[in-house]
Amino acid sequence: MNPAMVIVVALLASVPPLTGEQRVRLDTAYDGRDHREEAFAALLEHVRTWTPGRVQLPVRLDPDLRAMTAAPGDFRGDLCRIAGRLERITPLSSPFDGVEEWCVGERDGPLALVYLPRADAEADAPFVAGRRVVLLARFYKRIDAIALDGRSHSYPAFVGAFPRVASGGAATGWDPTGAMWLAALLVATLGAMLMFVLLLARRARHRRLIARPRLPMESLAEVDEGGPLPDDPAEALAELKRRAEGGDSCTPSR
Repeated sequence: MNPAMVIVVALLASVPPLTGEQRVRLDTAYDGRDHREEAFAALLEHVRTWTPGRVQLPVRLDPDLRAMTAAPGDFRGDLCRIAGRLERITPLSSPFDGVEEWCVGERDGPLALVYLPRADAEADAPFVAGRRVVLLARFYKRIDAIALDGRSHSYPAFVGAFPRVASGGAATGWDPTGAMWLAALLVATLGAMLMFVLLLARRARHRRLIARPRLPMESLAEVDEGGPLPDDPAEALAELKRRAEGGDSCTPSR
């Protein structure tokens, strides 16, 4: 292995080392050709022994895909962390039924071919084109193939297992999980604002119901229900007092 390695614990899976027999078979890989060979079968056999858990092996966290394509023999069998946008999923034909070829890459960067055995339990996993994915895989070889543009391209090829959707969900467009959290936050904010407005309205209504002190003349005016009062202030006060005490409410004769 080349030096730029990091020991990673609890990444994706428990990965045993290649056996001596698997290493010999992997060394027979023919760069440039497709996957139909003994070296590919050896790596599939190897990744099927992986289990969920901890990995305590040297892992390339940011593999140099261009360097691997240029000199595949220097990296063959290296354990790598592959992350990027899932561009395409292609099921393989017999004798590799149940294996999928994933095309994974970053925008404006090189693409990698990753071969994964898919168990029946993973059939409903949310892996579709456009998702960002991350997985562990061993480097296999360089594969030359005709791309959609009609030209021959060289790709670094890997064999891996236990993929998962990377943090952030979809590489582009709408992320339904993030949208749900955003909607919940918006509803909570609007609810808090509504409660605040209702509290202010309730306080204002309570204050309006508190009786304000009445001026003497206002009180006198309310008692004045029996007609016009005399012009003389003293007589007017006497008349108001009489009316308040239950006297005749009729208009006094003049």
